[in-house]
Amino acid sequence: MEFLVDKIIKSNENYFSVKENRFKNGSYIHVAKIGNLIINSLKMNTDELKQHYPMHQFNPYVDLYIKLAEARYLFGMPWLAHVMSCDEVIARCDTLNGLVSELRKIGNSSKFKKKINDFERSSNKNYRELVKYIDKQFEKHSRLLVLRIDFGYLKDQCWPSNTEGAIKHDEVKLHRETLVAYMKRSLPKNSMVGFAWKLEYGLEKSYHYHMLLLLDGSIVREDITIARMIGEYWSKTITNGKGLYWNCNANKSSYKSCGIGMVSHGDSDTRKGLRKAAMYMTKTDYYIKMVTPGNGRVFGKGNMPEPKKGNIGRPRNIGKYEPSNLNRIVC
Repeated sequence: MEFLVDKIIKSNENYFSVKENRFKNGSYIHVAKIGNLIINSLKMNTDELKQHYPMHQFNPYVDLYIKLAEARYLFGMPWLAHVMSCDEVIARCDTLNGLVSELRKIGNSSKFKKKINDFERSSNKNYRELVKYIDKQFEKHSRLLVLRIDFGYLKDQCWPSNTEGAIKHDEVKLHRETLVAYMKRSLPKNSMVGFAWKLEYGLEKSYHYHMLLLLDGSIVREDITIARMIGEYWSKTITNGKGLYWNCNANKSSYKSCGIGMVSHGDSDTRKGLRKAAMYMTKTDYYIKMVTPGNGRVFGKGNMPEPKKGNIGRPRNIGKYEPSNLNRIVC
């Protein structure tokens, strides 16, 4: 839908027109290629979409489209019914063209363009900050042990479930803070050098965190074992048996571009994979942003590391790694 609305706004093409049917002595709606996409999109159940994402803000293109179409009661209409009178054909064609015209009018306004720029800028901010944070860690450490773990909850344990004691946002936040504190005190001293987390919410998975952990590869190894230890503590202790986790490191072979496990400073390919993992954590904000109670944070990371002093540590193969382009997420 984001692609569709962007295409409509940038085009002057006429997508719907009334044509005469010489064989049936009537008329019909002639639909261009983009017009077919509009017709298909109007079959969508927006109530179901909003139910699945009850605490989210959609991309401005999507939000504008839904609001304009809902205001005209366009969703669910049999737009291209086989039997229509001439008056019905003209009325429906005018309605569809009216939607397109309003999309272009608002979409080309300076106010809407600013809204798009603000949305895209903020959606890319987390990605740029996370990649910069990871690169800074490699300036200080010759290799990092990278863990990717997803933390969530058993079905029907979170709001808006009617289950007694259903977990709400404040408790989810406390669980994450408790988890970070546990890792800092339980992992070998000075081994945890960085972390980042992203909170998401969906009707099926409810609240869940994507977490990236950066450990000093000169101190620790066995990423799968460490990730399992952390995950088990989340599911059994922090959440009192209501939680679950997914150990991405235990499934490294399934990733086409793997950026987790032991990653060396000069390993260009693996670091590109790590950037993709960072993009995965942050890219959803380009299409849909979660809005938490009280406008709480949905993304966070550790403090930027202090510059390394002196030339302590193993020599690195500097020059093999190419810094990333931080201008924009490619979704």
